[in-house]
Amino acid sequence: MRVGFSVCILHGEIQHKIICKKLEPQNTVFQAELEALGEAVDWAIENKKKINIYADSRSSIEALKSYGSRSKFVISIKNKFCLAEGLVGLVWVKAHDGIPGNELADHFAKLASVEGECMDIPFPYSFVKFTPKKKLLEDSQIYYGAYETASGNRIRGFVPRVDTKI
Repeated sequence: MRVGFSVCILHGEIQHKIICKKLEPQNTVFQAELEALGEAVDWAIENKKKINIYADSRSSIEALKSYGSRSKFVISIKNKFCLAEGLVGLVWVKAHDGIPGNELADHFAKLASVEGECMDIPFPYSFVKFTPKKKLLEDSQIYYGAYETASGNRIRGFVPRVDTKI
């Protein structure tokens, strides 16, 4: 399933600009939330406008506040905030609490996951780490299940599946 994000630029309650993008199925919601913040900052810099970003992703805000992040992706978004030099404020809001701009952004994010412009960002480390492992385990199980000898059948009576705790 693809994830998407949207950035809703509002002036008062009037829609000024809506940015909708979708990511690859391997990308995470966390990455989408961070990229949305980065896109909003980019818009503020390009348009030389002071903005407040209202985000319902506490994890994204905490990642940006942390000093110990080694994620290149998180660091790149932090750098965008630094480049904005006081143009951007960041405020956490409770999700699904009836805040018009946030509800609008959630609505367009759902649409973006299907109809948004495709955007390539690096896959998360977890995907790169666990995909080969998952494939290895699947292939091992197929081989193990297909091993047709008397001893193989006997062993499968005690150990029906390949151990996944590699």
